[in-house]
Amino acid sequence: MSRKLSRNTRRAVVASLLGLTVGGGILASAASLAVTGNTLGAGTTTIASCDADGVALRYGHTYVVNDGAIPTPAVIGAYRTSSVIVSGIAPACDGKAMSITLKGAAGVSLGSGTIAAIPTGGTATVSFAPSPFIDATAVVGAAVVIAD
Repeated sequence: MSRKLSRNTRRAVVASLLGLTVGGGILASAASLAVTGNTLGAGTTTIASCDADGVALRYGHTYVVNDGAIPTPAVIGAYRTSSVIVSGIAPACDGKAMSITLKGAAGVSLGSGTIAAIPTGGTATVSFAPSPFIDATAVVGAAVVIAD
């Protein structure tokens, strides 16, 4: 008993066979790819501090009537943190760069400032851009980095 397949059925069978052939060729070529690895390493090192006993921070504030960048426009007249005065810096840190990030609730960065070289004398001032100053009521901490 011979049965003829309809034209659409023959097309579907041919398309399926063609798909299997092409797919099998792709899988075969992927299986033949050579994968080589490079070496991977990890390590740790101790970084000596130029100031083992820490530093002291004092915040400089500026009263701003309206700096145009106050998050809530209804606030007219408020103190903004405009600088941080860092004192008690060890002489071994003289000439190194310093960065300070002021932190808000949950450790969120409120803004940061840097100086290229710590002056001699144990005290340095890091200023923040005049606009926007950082909301003084939001500052709960600071992170200080002194590096070469």
